[in-house]
Amino acid sequence: MSTTINLPADKFDTSMTFVTPDNPPSRVPLDKLAVLPGFNTRVKDAEYQERVVGISESIVANGFFNDKPFAVTMLPDDETVYIYDGEHRFDAAKQAILDGAEFPDGLPVAWAKDGATVRDLTIHLAHGNAGERLNMVELAAVVRRMQGLGMEKPEIAEALGRTTRHIDNLFVLAESNQTVKKAVAAGQIAGAEAVKLVRKHGSKDAATEITARIKKAAEQGKAKATPKTQKPAGPKMRTVTIEHVFKKGEKMGDSLKSLAGSIRELIQISGADVLEEDGTAAIRLTLVDHAAEAAKAEAEKAKAEAAKAKEAEKAKKAKEAEAKKAEAAKKREAEKKLLAEAAKGDGKKATPKKATPAKKAAKPAAKKAADKAASGGKADEAAQKPAEGDSEAQATQVAETPENAPSAPESGAEQTDDGMGGL
Repeated sequence: MSTTINLPADKFDTSMTFVTPDNPPSRVPLDKLAVLPGFNTRVKDAEYQERVVGISESIVANGFFNDKPFAVTMLPDDETVYIYDGEHRFDAAKQAILDGAEFPDGLPVAWAKDGATVRDLTIHLAHGNAGERLNMVELAAVVRRMQGLGMEKPEIAEALGRTTRHIDNLFVLAESNQTVKKAVAAGQIAGAEAVKLVRKHGSKDAATEITARIKKAAEQGKAKATPKTQKPAGPKMRTVTIEHVFKKGEKMGDSLKSLAGSIRELIQISGADVLEEDGTAAIRLTLVDHAAEAAKAEAEKAKAEAAKAKEAEKAKKAKEAEAKKAEAAKKREAEKKLLAEAAKGDGKKATPKKATPAKKAAKPAAKKAADKAASGGKADEAAQKPAEGDSEAQATQVAETPENAPSAPESGAEQTDDGMGGL
């Protein structure tokens, strides 16, 4: 059990009231500052000293941060400025001066309200250590002080933002003896576990039990006593596997002799066939149904093959779908090309062309036939026969082409209608 732990004071004068001077200074010389005696509930152990050293080194290197002022107040008829929050930094500042740091303008302070009470400062203490939270022992001292101020359990729970059950545990720890508190403060046992033992055995017997548990944990190389470290270690055991095959038709005695021979190889015996040490053999038989195992293996094989075939079929379908997709894309591209060529061909047909020689030949022949009809000759015959040297197709083409047809004054039908008799 550590003997270097300084626990919080059990009692503190709760009737004290505090004052603030007129025009309070924002900075105070270090030699005018002091810690409010017995007020801080910090456990001063090795970890506390380590934190002080770390802060001191920072102050020497970077100076004292103005955004981290000491929370201070004063007592009536007392010129000392008392620190009620910031003891870590105060101890570190004193160490920094020893290491060469200087504070010519003093150190930053933040004043409590005029007429502040112990209750006000205590609630601040519980909440003002957010940077380094109070451990369970430190918080138990705060709860005990609040109780001394006349605060009820629900009021304390609300002020600290804790459950009433947690406050109950803190009360139990606060009333425990120094041995229990030091063990919890040193991290040798969890606060909740210590409280459980105090509730079960009482403070004195719990201290004895905790001491024994810490010793047992240390024997196992553990720094903290936990429920796990308290379990019996039990004998060291080793597990071996002996495979023995029972053969169909074999006598049981012979089979057991064979099994015994395998066990003998694992046990230390003398030349006189005498056991050399005490021991216990725990034999576990696993009887294998080979027919069932074979059927199981076959079923698993079939299942694997089916899964493989299913995967292959899936891959095949995916490949076929991809091929169809590619073929469709190729077909669309071909159709697109054909449409483009067709559009290009339509543009060529729309361009006007010169008359062919056949059309030129057919035009005089048609005019000649029309002249004969106008003069009273064989108009019907001339109209029915194609011109000499022209094919039937050419004659038909001439008759259907608007540009080769006679104009309105040359038409025989128009001449008959106007009664001129073809003259």
